Amino acid sequence: MRRRAAMCTALLATILALSLAPPLMAGGEGGARTVVEPATGMPLQALAVAGSVHHDSRGYFIRGTSPAEIFRITNPNPANLDELVVTGKTVKLQVRSVVGDNVAIEAIDGTPYAAP
Repeated sequence: MRRRAAMCTALLATILALSLAPPLMAGGEGGARTVVEPATGMPLQALAVAGSVHHDSRGYFIRGTSPAEIFRITNPNPANLDELVVTGKTVKLQVRSVVGDNVAIEAIDGTPYAAP
């Protein structure tokens, strides 16, 4: 019985150590830092998207050609985006993935994006 209790304790200690190891390794002093969305606390992944900007009743979105996916823009600035909607021009966008296919634009064709 004592052996079983000792094995369970050792197993729980191993699981706890393994669950804490990745955050400790990634968050060291000189390590890369993950950008985190302040409102949700979720990590934001940087993406490069080539595609055209469109607008409909639900808002602005990117119809990507690379990657071939549709992304919803969470920080639309009509002053910057309306010209791209009218021309239908394919542009290169630097975005941060917020949640799922929702993205926040950081730059369009290398020019910093002025979010509202």
